[in-house]
Amino acid sequence: EVGQPSTPAPRKVLEAAKKALSTELLGYTLALGTTPLRERIARYYQDNYKLAVEPEQIAVTTGSLGAFQLIFMAVFELGERVALPRPCYPSYRNML
Repeated sequence: EVGQPSTPAPRKVLEAAKKALSTELLGYTLALGTTPLRERIARYYQDNYKLAVEPEQIAVTTGSLGAFQLIFMAVFELGERVALPRPCYPSYRNML
């Protein structure tokens, strides 16, 4: 099944999630992601790929569906024809 991981989450991720759930307020974050997260992602791209990316150029989504929606809205105009491969991600049709 597409999108179903075959391995468990890394231990550090599980520990961080447990800590956050027990000690921090739960709620919504900024629409494009928190500033510290976007800064860290920018630093990661600089450190690992030597790419200068500004945090303001980064959008964190809750999954691929949200990312694809933002991309499609930025690239395509209402009413434009779009070719889709077969097979394709099932949600493409709903987004377009």
